[in-house]
Amino acid sequence: MNLRVINTLIEEKQQTAALAFVATLKNLAAFVVQNIAGQVLDAAGYSYLFLLYFVCVLGALLVTGRFMNFDGGKKEAAQGDMVAT
Repeated sequence: MNLRVINTLIEEKQQTAALAFVATLKNLAAFVVQNIAGQVLDAAGYSYLFLLYFVCVLGALLVTGRFMNFDGGKKEAAQGDMVAT
């Protein structure tokens, strides 16, 4: 999240607190991920860590792709638009 998103979602009086909260969550997430990665690395090695990373990225892409709207290149005309045939 960046300042533009915070400006859009949060009213002006609470933007500083929202930015501080987002920064805290980012730092906490980085701390947790680094600790988990370190534990996996110590227990199984680099190859397992990279395999786990690949599986997580692939899973995230599949989940993202599932919720995206793919129309197969077909455009629907909006109401009032003229479509050439």
